[in-house]
Amino acid sequence: MYESKYPDYPDLTTEDARSELAAVWAARDSSSPLWQAAVLSEFQRAVAAGEAIDPWVLRFLHTQLHWVLSGSAWDDAFRLPNRSIPDEWNILSPKQQRDMDLFIGVAKKVEGGEKTTEAIAEVAQERNTSFETVRAAFYAWGKQVNWRRKNSKK
Repeated sequence: MYESKYPDYPDLTTEDARSELAAVWAARDSSSPLWQAAVLSEFQRAVAAGEAIDPWVLRFLHTQLHWVLSGSAWDDAFRLPNRSIPDEWNILSPKQQRDMDLFIGVAKKVEGGEKTTEAIAEVAQERNTSFETVRAAFYAWGKQVNWRRKNSKK
């Protein structure tokens, strides 16, 4: 059918790949590295089946194609797996990235029902980092993103 110029890139048209993309789409897992590929796969599937296209998918394609027509590279507009991320996309310093990762780790545990102090201690132990470092990162990033515990009264 089509021979890729880029043999290191995964073939997202195989049955296994399509199954994985369908699972990401069904879960609406926008944090997955396969999310944009799942959206494209869903578009392709719906067109082939003659089904109506989800308006959200059309807006996504409109936005990404606008980027391409405005001069962005395809790989910048459509983040597919195993494509390198351009250096200019790394907007956080290593410390900022670490602190954000610590915040996310604690927030997930707190959302899962753990007390904040216990969650901070667990993340500190898991990441081999001091309690104080994790606590500072958690509250700094929490303030920056205006994070609130689910069911919070505030």
